[in-house]
Amino acid sequence: MAATVVLAGAFVLAGCGGGSSVDEQAEERPFDMTAADVVLDWGITMFQEEPCSGNKMAGGAISGTADFVGIGTLSVEMSSAWDIGNLLDDAEKEFEPVSDAAPEDGPAAPVLGQDDYPYAFNFDPFTQQCAVPVVSATGDVLFTAADGDELYGLVIGGETYRLDFVIEGDGIETFAIVEFAGGTGRFDDATGSFVVHTIFRFDFTTDQFVLDLAEVLPGGTVRY
Repeated sequence: MAATVVLAGAFVLAGCGGGSSVDEQAEERPFDMTAADVVLDWGITMFQEEPCSGNKMAGGAISGTADFVGIGTLSVEMSSAWDIGNLLDDAEKEFEPVSDAAPEDGPAAPVLGQDDYPYAFNFDPFTQQCAVPVVSATGDVLFTAADGDELYGLVIGGETYRLDFVIEGDGIETFAIVEFAGGTGRFDDATGSFVVHTIFRFDFTTDQFVLDLAEVLPGGTVRY
């Protein structure tokens, strides 16, 4: 399931003589991801979740490693969910799907914001059965450097578009908006934001969803 995808540190110094503060010495830089190797840890569709809970919800989690300009290689973990029961009006849409499998004026569902996490699914993606919640979408994004420093992000919203590769709804394209929320070590008090852009597709030869694309859109920034 691994997919090689194109994704798009200075240390914060403690204030000393002259009254300089940590914030004054923080540096804002583009949050540019140049390459990564990530996998889909689990994915749940509305057609799987709705019979179990009655909710038209879907979601998934990814993990792997990625390279960032000026920061280095970080491991990454992320999970999110989207509400297909409350589709967006055309006027509410902010993004434009790029997949050739996206139908013209196709439906888009809102990605959950922080007030709606965690979302516990009643479908177990590992046994393919309804069950007591086994996985939850947390809306958390965790980056970890080789030295153990951690950079925290929170999914605050976004959009997920239906894709029709072979049959209607056998793929999704998601734009998840993430805000940085501090971290440890050199990432303490980190701020900024970025958009994660992903495409998932159902592979009929393996009967499972795979990750075709994951990238960070241009324009993201991080300050620490």
